[in-house]
Amino acid sequence: MKKFSQLNFINKAIIGDSGEVLNGLFSSKYAKLDIRLPEYDFKRGKVLVGDINKLLDPEDEKLTITELINLLYENLLREILTNKEHHFIESIAYAYMEKKSNYRVFQNTEVVWPDNQFPTTKALRKNYSIIDIPIKILKEATLRGEVLLHDMFEAYSEFNVTLEEIIAIHYIDVMSEIKKGNNAVVRNIIKNLS
Repeated sequence: MKKFSQLNFINKAIIGDSGEVLNGLFSSKYAKLDIRLPEYDFKRGKVLVGDINKLLDPEDEKLTITELINLLYENLLREILTNKEHHFIESIAYAYMEKKSNYRVFQNTEVVWPDNQFPTTKALRKNYSIIDIPIKILKEATLRGEVLLHDMFEAYSEFNVTLEEIIAIHYIDVMSEIKKGNNAVVRNIIKNLS
């Protein structure tokens, strides 16, 4: 069966009757995914996190870059779940395939899953570096994403995008909107933190 993320939960996970991923007694409810991002967009996100933290109440817990990536991913899943258009899954699958082929971070690169816990930077081309960042993500969110990718694969048979790539593409899209001055994105992030 097709593998949709490095974790491959859709093929390996034991799913309870209420939809949760069942864990062993001492197993974490989180999993680790390695996300590949352009280094500049990663740094832009860290600056954004700092700006957001300044706007939050000083007593609130501070946002981190990995929490921002998770928040953006969860919002994406929520948006897709609530969309009722007839051919939506097929069109979104096609859109992600197009973005993957056009984004430099995925061009002429080999996907490497680092074993370390810290971001690693690799020079891809002159003046363009990528960073692999490990993020902690709920196992159920990973499974939901893999199920969505399976639906996309069924709707569009040439679909070949992993969950890690979907998360990265969405993150890059959000950073692009912020670069364009779309402050609604930042307001939405702050709203979701409240």
